[in-house]
Amino acid sequence: MKATLLALLALAGPDEVETLARALREAATAPERAAAARALGKLGPAGAAAVPALAQALKDADHSVRGVAALALGAMGPAAEPATPELIGLLAGTDGRLRVAAASTLGSLRSGAKETVSALIEALASSDVELQETAAWALGRIGAEIAVKPLATRLLDASPGVREAAALALGALGEKAAGATRALARTLDDAEPRVRDGALRALARVGRNDPSTIEALLRGLGEQDSWEEFGVFRDVGPAAAVTALGRVFRDPDPRVRGRCCFVVESIGPAAEGAIPALIATLKDDDHEVRAMAARALKGFGEKATKAVPALIDAYRAGPAWTQAHAADALAWVGEAGQAAVPALREGLKTVQESEARAMTARALWVHDRVNPAVLPALVEALKEDDRGRAAALETLGWIRDRDPDPSVRDAAAAALRRLEGR
Repeated sequence: MKATLLALLALAGPDEVETLARALREAATAPERAAAARALGKLGPAGAAAVPALAQALKDADHSVRGVAALALGAMGPAAEPATPELIGLLAGTDGRLRVAAASTLGSLRSGAKETVSALIEALASSDVELQETAAWALGRIGAEIAVKPLATRLLDASPGVREAAALALGALGEKAAGATRALARTLDDAEPRVRDGALRALARVGRNDPSTIEALLRGLGEQDSWEEFGVFRDVGPAAAVTALGRVFRDPDPRVRGRCCFVVESIGPAAEGAIPALIATLKDDDHEVRAMAARALKGFGEKATKAVPALIDAYRAGPAWTQAHAADALAWVGEAGQAAVPALREGLKTVQESEARAMTARALWVHDRVNPAVLPALVEALKEDDRGRAAALETLGWIRDRDPDPSVRDAAAAALRRLEGR
């Protein structure tokens, strides 16, 4: 009989909320009560009518029932707010696992009630690392501005997990955590990569409209820059970012100038105000920085028409990597790119590196479709190294999707199918 009841509880749906609540209150065994609570949790907000029964279950004599009831309430979200007093009581208890469950559920409720926030701040200072981490997450989710100082203090905690959780929570608070900017900036030097990453992400949100903070981020990226790091700049305010970039593009370190180009690319079209700085950077003394600037300009498409003369100069100056990205950008600037045809025709005869040749062929296909040398250049690139082959395949995809002649599009699609079927 007991096994049958447990099976039925596991299969219960929204229509059985009252039945599940009654089982939670009245079932004789702890496994049955825990099964009822678990089934209610699976219903999420649809089980809100059972919140009183779940709140009562937080005082159940059985440890497992209390824990499952706490998690079930968390699954119901804000609908479970009436159970807040009982959850705060559980959080103030001595059972570590139940305290963690209570903190997690309070975060899911997202209630900014003074009692809730105070209880979580107290839990943040406990000696239980898991509880500290969960309390930090909950405070960030709630968005409690009063928690900024306690969270900033945890950035110096002995546990890397707590430091990371505190940084991420401050980031979740956004500009409300502006008072923690200096503490987060210091955390960029933390010995643990995950803590540094959390601080980086937090600063991008906390100081999203502060050019000085964004400038500090640009100068403070790790030695091993990654696209994950550059991705944090998607959170910043474009106007503030453009102001900061205008300062940092003049940095004497070419690595920093290169980062600026990648950051513009990461932000995307909203950073249109950085186009003049990118055009100037196409004349940078460092050829890698020039290539990065060309790559970033590609993302602006026809909005970057004023960059065409500088892109042509960068293409002619080389070397190969710069030529590849300059040619790629020229393919996207619309009719203004036709001014590059003479340089691209010459490049198709002289450029040796496979990727640069394939990108040159693509730009010529866009601006000079009748040029008989384009298709042979693409065919040759398909026989070259991986970079050249990849660029040629990408160009065939471009032709398949964009060429005005249906027969040409069909031929490109057939060629791609054959190549991908190898």
